[in-house]
Amino acid sequence: MRGRSTDFAIGVAIAMLAIIVWQLRVLAPATKPLESLGNGDLYLQLYPMAHRAAEWLRAGVMPLWNPYQFAGHPFLATGIYGVLYPFNVFYLVLPTRWGMEAVMVFHLIVAGIATYAYARVLALAPIAAATAAVVYMLSGFLLTEAISFPPAVATAAWLPLALIAVERIIERRSIGWTLVLAAAVALPFLAGWPQTWLYSVYAIGFYAGARLAMLIASPAERGRVVIASALLALGLVLALGLVAAQLLPSLELQSLGPRQAGGLTRAQMMPYGSATPALIASQGLDPSPGQPRSYYLGIAPLLLMALAVLVGRRLGVRAACFALLAIFALGVILSTPLLEVYFALPRMQWFRSPARIVFWYAFGGAILAGMGMDALGRRDRRTGAALAVVVATIIAVAAIVWRSGATVPRLTWEYLAVATLLIVAALLTRGAARRALQICLLVLVVYDLGSAMRNQLMHPVQNPEVFDAETAMLSYVKAHQGLDRTFIAAPEPFGKRAIIGQALAIPAMPKQGTLRGIYTVTDYEPLSLNRYRIFFAELEAPGMRTPAYLTFTGKLRADPFLATFRLLDLLSVRYVATTRFDTQTVIGLQGRSAEWQPVTLPPGGAYLLYERTDVLPRAYVAFGGRHAEGESEALDAVRDPAFDARRAVVLEDAQPATAGPGTPPIQPAHIAVYEPSRVVIEVETTEPGHLVLTDTYYPGWRATVDGEARPILRANYLFRAVALPPGRHVVTFTYAPWSFRIGVAISLATLVAMAVLALVSRRQRQPRAARTNTAAMSAPTT
Repeated sequence: MRGRSTDFAIGVAIAMLAIIVWQLRVLAPATKPLESLGNGDLYLQLYPMAHRAAEWLRAGVMPLWNPYQFAGHPFLATGIYGVLYPFNVFYLVLPTRWGMEAVMVFHLIVAGIATYAYARVLALAPIAAATAAVVYMLSGFLLTEAISFPPAVATAAWLPLALIAVERIIERRSIGWTLVLAAAVALPFLAGWPQTWLYSVYAIGFYAGARLAMLIASPAERGRVVIASALLALGLVLALGLVAAQLLPSLELQSLGPRQAGGLTRAQMMPYGSATPALIASQGLDPSPGQPRSYYLGIAPLLLMALAVLVGRRLGVRAACFALLAIFALGVILSTPLLEVYFALPRMQWFRSPARIVFWYAFGGAILAGMGMDALGRRDRRTGAALAVVVATIIAVAAIVWRSGATVPRLTWEYLAVATLLIVAALLTRGAARRALQICLLVLVVYDLGSAMRNQLMHPVQNPEVFDAETAMLSYVKAHQGLDRTFIAAPEPFGKRAIIGQALAIPAMPKQGTLRGIYTVTDYEPLSLNRYRIFFAELEAPGMRTPAYLTFTGKLRADPFLATFRLLDLLSVRYVATTRFDTQTVIGLQGRSAEWQPVTLPPGGAYLLYERTDVLPRAYVAFGGRHAEGESEALDAVRDPAFDARRAVVLEDAQPATAGPGTPPIQPAHIAVYEPSRVVIEVETTEPGHLVLTDTYYPGWRATVDGEARPILRANYLFRAVALPPGRHVVTFTYAPWSFRIGVAISLATLVAMAVLALVSRRQRQPRAARTNTAAMSAPTT
């Protein structure tokens, strides 16, 4: 009972520490409004999507499709925004800016408490388990992700729970813990960052393999291997079933995008090159207050990690497991031959920046630090060896610093000296004195990691005004656009930052459309469509295109001097917004004055706005066209200067009537209902033709004409069309993808199966507990 009270008190302390660090070291020091490589994703990507998803969910609408990005794009299938993740409930009950803070702090607390619980399962002393929890929760990796990308920290927070489940399954062969494993593997995937999730799965598999090897090595335990292996496999299968509603739509979208099949090239996987030993040494050994450094775990934990590996024999196999994970991560980051092993692992080729595997180093190092603290508290005959380890570690740290050429601040050596004195003193004492020294060491760790964090980057909760930049221009578009679309030109050539006065030109944030309900043709979406990448390339001069070593995410710098600039018309673009200093675009639009006219806006804004009054309707009937055999021929057809979208349509799936001099011009159709996943169009025509809707052609959309199902055809390379006979018709497009419907059915069936298994497991435990109680009551007393 005393042990449980201690664990509860430490759990509360861990949660309070997370809240205090967040308030004092994350929010309080922040002064910088926006940096694209720092807090950029919070503003440019996550906030708008979380805000829109919450609005739809509160209105009872499942966010399956987003009509405000590109010409419409899957929402849930992108995965990053955690639409199905239960702990994103904060966005539903709080304003978005506060919900975002709650999500980040909540998962820091989960990471800390779950790590503490896992360390206690390994029978580490409470102070040792607390050390592991603090090191992981306040590690440079986790804090970096927590302040800039909530899905990543949400994904990384659940690994300790999965490892607890692995331990319990192997020890107890329990179905109940198999269900916990399934949940602990499923939740990170639903949280929205598949790269960290895949790293977690590999870590869980490696750890489970090591634990099964321990059983095989013990003759008395070998009989448990088969059952334990089956329960572990069942947990992973159930996890896949739980996430099917998210996994199947995401795989469908991925198969249609630039990351399909073979994945990314080596250059795309590592666009910023490899880390150097000097970088890792300087970041990993620098406790100076500042932005969190991904490789920083504190100074004292480095000594404790060495103790765990070299003198903590009680947990030797587990310690070796975490040491290998940490070493592998550093080897990948430094581009050693281990990087080739990384490339050979299945599905690793789908993700950029292998350096994110620092996740393994952070968690492995935290557990090793806890093991080291535990070894420090156990009096045994290896005191001399432990002292030798401390001295050797100090020498090794100094050698690494000297060899790498890194500059290490004086504070590092001060922390190292204090940590060394505390560890040596603890090794030479016993009892209460040793426990007091351990507490001092833990306080040093907390102070070190807490003070090393001094975040300068503001969050939306502190600076929501960022979203209000260029309100006049965006409000004008919102009021006058209707269902037509807007192209907001990127404010600068790729890789350069445009400055207006003292402020970064940020009104062109790619998801302003989603945030404000404006139909925009560009976006920032890692899982985009390959056809968009190809189509957008036709609008850009070669020097403006995204470099080949970067992945396409929906950015566009259309060049008005190109003849293909007219392809914007196919997207039903009414407005083009561009910054005043983007002379290339401004002069080009002025040269197209017959098509694009300037709009008068209030003075002082950074953007100019141009309008096309004869915009191609969002829905219309084309009475003639041409057939294209496949994607390449369709692209050639729409970029052909002779192609006139106001008289013809290019179809890949049907043979339209050939357009000629006598072919009537297109006839606009009335859009009666336009909802995210449902569009109703009313049209009356005297001749057969094809109704064209300038929305993205994508699997899962279905069409009916007067209530009867009709096939959707691919029109003008990107869009949808339906064949119509003469007469008055009501055409309805509905998005109900089989990938989601089948996924939901699998997920629900998995939940039912898990409920049945939980019930069976509970009933099995009850007779066992009753037998134990009966035996205890009938035992003789003395």
